[in-house]
Amino acid sequence: LGIKSAQQGFTQSFPCVYQTTNNERDWIATFEYFPKKLIRSVRQKARWTEGIALQSVKNLGWFGNFLNCLFLFRDRKSLVANVLGLMGLVVLPITIFTCLEDPFLSSLCSLNIILLANRMLQRGKALKRVYPNAFGFEAVLRYPLSIIVNGLAALLAIKNFSRSALLKVPSVWVKTEHELPEGFGQTAAHG
Repeated sequence: LGIKSAQQGFTQSFPCVYQTTNNERDWIATFEYFPKKLIRSVRQKARWTEGIALQSVKNLGWFGNFLNCLFLFRDRKSLVANVLGLMGLVVLPITIFTCLEDPFLSSLCSLNIILLANRMLQRGKALKRVYPNAFGFEAVLRYPLSIIVNGLAALLAIKNFSRSALLKVPSVWVKTEHELPEGFGQTAAHG
């Protein structure tokens, strides 16, 4: 919808907060739990990845000025980035030993560790800001699992999209069972 509205020339914004009925600000965020089983998480993420990284290119293509194409690229690069992330976990032990032997690679690995630490800090701060009852470091603990889920989902998205294209049939939408937090959808007044 966002891409279609941009093609029609509508002005867009990306808000992260909204005004509540009590005139307070609240975050726009997903409060639904991600599926607990790995295969369900992979299937759900594969649907998103297929739509964003593959079907959008097929159905909408590339359009607009350089900045708009850069925006489209930012979403669509996830397909390759997630597969590379999964491969990175596989070669991590080899990389660590290689970095220890070469001063240049050691410096490069150190820089990457600093950037990763900053990313984890930012994710933890965002988690704590949106979900005050969370601890923040949970984002760090979930990071390796998210790499696995995203990588497997990218591979499944490629498989599903390729199958659909080769057989000339629509992609199958496998519905994910949703698990909602207790009290989900209730306002504080009805709490």
